[in-house]
Amino acid sequence: MVISRNAIRYFRRNAEARGPCARTCAGAGHLLLDEPTAGLDPISSGEINELVLKLQQEHQMASIVVTHDLHSAKTIATRLALLDKGNVVIEGNFEDLQQSHIEFVQEFLKQS
Repeated sequence: MVISRNAIRYFRRNAEARGPCARTCAGAGHLLLDEPTAGLDPISSGEINELVLKLQQEHQMASIVVTHDLHSAKTIATRLALLDKGNVVIEGNFEDLQQSHIEFVQEFLKQS
């Protein structure tokens, strides 16, 4: 199931819609999100992160999240892959990224 940014905005604004979304996503067994917290204030971003974590935990869902939001990635991901021009530069947990000596990874973390 892919959830668009418009859908995320809708679910963020309409609390009553979150339950059906969770049930729908749970049936799929996985969740695909593209920049779910882009342009959101920190409170709304936190709510989206909590929703993703809840889906992952309560329904044992796997999720693939494309994001530039490092706080969100650190919060919801157990494994990350950092890409540059479509190529995987590093893959691992957040601590692996932080401990990396790869210049691109260091610069990405510094600028984020």
